[in-house]
Amino acid sequence: MITILNISINNKYKDKYKDIYNQERELRNKTLPRLVNNSSIEREKFDFKSHHFVAVKNKKVIGCVLLLPIEGTNKCKLLQMAVSEVQQGQGIGKELIFSLLKFAKENNFKEIFCHSRESAVNFYQKFGFCAQGEYFQEVGFKHIQMQKILFS
Repeated sequence: MITILNISINNKYKDKYKDIYNQERELRNKTLPRLVNNSSIEREKFDFKSHHFVAVKNKKVIGCVLLLPIEGTNKCKLLQMAVSEVQQGQGIGKELIFSLLKFAKENNFKEIFCHSRESAVNFYQKFGFCAQGEYFQEVGFKHIQMQKILFS
């Protein structure tokens, strides 16, 4: 059975979720592309400000996605979506997005945006995200900004 956890790793909960967070970091570092000089510290710079949605199966993290509130707005950014290679295609990404969208709506965020790799555009479109603007290069891959309006 897969469980989706919404964890916070701020100072208050740092110890409570230490093992889950370390597994999440390991998954992101193993799965997500990065530039040669881009350290894991650079990748983790938003971790303490983000809501972490983590898919857990048999006490092992198999997927994750972060939701970063944009200060002073009612917008947020979806980032660092990752699912273990052996678990891909089993609906884990879908469950993570459903949990993230539910949370965003319950917390009155009006808009979510992300930088989607070209290969993931169709995945995000299934959840109502729309491509915005032109493709650009990020961490060596073609990306496009995608947006979902939750409330007008």
